[in-house]
Amino acid sequence: MFPKLTKVEDLKLNLSWNRNLKDEGVRNIVKGIPTHNNLKRLHLDFEDCNLSSKSGVFIGKLFPKLTKVEYLEVHLSEN
Repeated sequence: MFPKLTKVEDLKLNLSWNRNLKDEGVRNIVKGIPTHNNLKRLHLDFEDCNLSSKSGVFIGKLFPKLTKVEYLEVHLSEN
């Protein structure tokens, strides 16, 4: 059994060059990102994943929920 995580301040996801991810994969990943008040820094890297504009919409819907994030970095180049 895994211990319960109670505080996540830093989250870094590097999924670059993952061509199997697809837009649905991005949607599911974004849904799983914690949006509680403890998250301070978020780095998302989806460079060269062959994504469409749908992924940008999914990621964009996440931003208003990140009210306490002090540092946000998102890489979507080469898509």
